[in-house]
Amino acid sequence: MKTLQYAHDAWKYLNGIFCIYKPPDLYNLFAKKTLAFNLCRDLNQMEKRPQQELVMLKGSVSTNKPFSVELIPNYADHELVSGPRYQDQDVRITEISALGKKSSGVLLMAVNDGCKHAKNLKECNFLCKYVVKGRFGLGTDTHMADGKVQGRFTYSHIRQAQLDRLLASIQASHQALGFKYSGVDIYSQEAYELASKGIVRPSGKSDPIIYGMKCTDFELPNFTLEIHCINENEMFLAELVQQIGVYLKSCAVCTQLRRTQFGHFTLEHALLRKHWTLEYILSNITLCKNILGEDGYAPQTAHFDSVELSRLKNVIKDMQDKVREDSL
Repeated sequence: MKTLQYAHDAWKYLNGIFCIYKPPDLYNLFAKKTLAFNLCRDLNQMEKRPQQELVMLKGSVSTNKPFSVELIPNYADHELVSGPRYQDQDVRITEISALGKKSSGVLLMAVNDGCKHAKNLKECNFLCKYVVKGRFGLGTDTHMADGKVQGRFTYSHIRQAQLDRLLASIQASHQALGFKYSGVDIYSQEAYELASKGIVRPSGKSDPIIYGMKCTDFELPNFTLEIHCINENEMFLAELVQQIGVYLKSCAVCTQLRRTQFGHFTLEHALLRKHWTLEYILSNITLCKNILGEDGYAPQTAHFDSVELSRLKNVIKDMQDKVREDSL
């Protein structure tokens, strides 16, 4: 492993993608500011370039003597005048897939030249894995446990078998809707060939799609879900927990949201908050580069075509009509 002594050499390597673990109750903006502050602090503690000098010419034309050259310190370049060599505004940091304030887990970040790949990585729609904990019998305005309580409900009638059947139904409906987005019949050969290429995902931004749901722990009133999805956000997952409680003739709130995987990246690759330093971030940039590969910023898996709003309304209307006909 190469040892870096000068801040200028470390700055040249500070380009790419790295992975951190965002704790709960922390905004993404504050996380970026903390990272920029820590990086500048560590860079300024390394050996930096010397103070620049000014070239002064001494002499007079009237004397017909050659000018003498003298180098004097340039006090305008002194750190006490210009400030530290590396400042927060010099570091460009952006997140690949943001997490909500209440959420925790794997968060992919781009620094400096790595920000050029941020847009491509966002459009890749990496599959995310969440561990979601909830509690039956309580309803709040934010669907989170710390929200304003709006109602209390019974939950003793809920069984794990009922919850498992509901989760399987939600998963099946989302997967079927995914093929509807693509305009392909789920029972056709075209749908089979599309699915055989990998996880079928929409290109660009779309509604959240769930690819897998299961209950990993059930102990009333608490339960734990493992969810695989794309294009999700904190509010969608919190509302999903609340809707699960409503379907089971009760109510539920979300007590914990934790992203344990983002595409190729898991908790093993994420830096804890105490490791948000220059040394660990440079090592993590190398690790992430090896995981993604030099040309691996866009994974080779099947994608949908982007769906226009008018077409999406027609798809949803067709599904509603079909459900209505089946019920009649």
